[in-house]
Amino acid sequence: MIYVIFFLVGTTASVIGAISGIGGGVIIKPLLDAFSTFDSTVIGLISAFSVLTMSVTSVIRHAVKRTPFDGKATVFLGIGAVLGGIAGDFLFGLIKSAGDDSVVKLAQCSALILLLCFVLIYMNVIRKKSQSSLHVTNFALTILIGMTLGIISTFIGIGGGPINIAVLCLFFGMDIKSATINSLVLIIFSQSAKILKTAVAGTFAVINMPWGIVACMAIGAVIGGLLGTYINLKIDGKKILWVYNGTLLFIIAINIYTIVNSIVAMTV
Repeated sequence: MIYVIFFLVGTTASVIGAISGIGGGVIIKPLLDAFSTFDSTVIGLISAFSVLTMSVTSVIRHAVKRTPFDGKATVFLGIGAVLGGIAGDFLFGLIKSAGDDSVVKLAQCSALILLLCFVLIYMNVIRKKSQSSLHVTNFALTILIGMTLGIISTFIGIGGGPINIAVLCLFFGMDIKSATINSLVLIIFSQSAKILKTAVAGTFAVINMPWGIVACMAIGAVIGGLLGTYINLKIDGKKILWVYNGTLLFIIAINIYTIVNSIVAMTV
């Protein structure tokens, strides 16, 4: 029964992630934080495998359909995201070694809530009022932006999709539909770096990874990625924004629940 539940979580998160470009990690990680007993390192890796699988599936589907995307910007952002992903994972390790798991989850959830609130305000208020955005073309600045995204997304363990969307709209003048596929490509870069670093460091050998659950969620991620991409290609940007906003509000609520639980655990 437990495998069915994780399969459904992976599938549902991946459908939503592929539709809106948020990747799915922003759904998977908070749910596992709130309702599972896994260590934060294991949760981050389960999320990374699922998000990577969904993103690869979705991008391949978009490529088959010849969905246009800004290849130059995405490549430089991706290079930065790889470097940032390694740095973010290192930062996560430092904080984890300095405190117990409740402290780590509290820091991650608090940072995520602040970021998502900012993203919601930008995407729905500031962006609509200003009707303007930057058009960054400098490759060094693009790599620096990618590094920042990689650090944030890997440290928090969410894949970075919600933040990617806002940054692509703000700094590169993309509409939300174009930002969706570019965001998924960035997620592939950052999460591949995280998994590769973990493998090279030998971490998999010393932690108890639930590979059966990883496999179930990966299968769900493939199905969800295909279904979500199909829906994304059929709907307009306004509907994508509805899915995006609704998901972010749901995740903020889940993270508030996790913070309350973490505080209770620290005071008992």
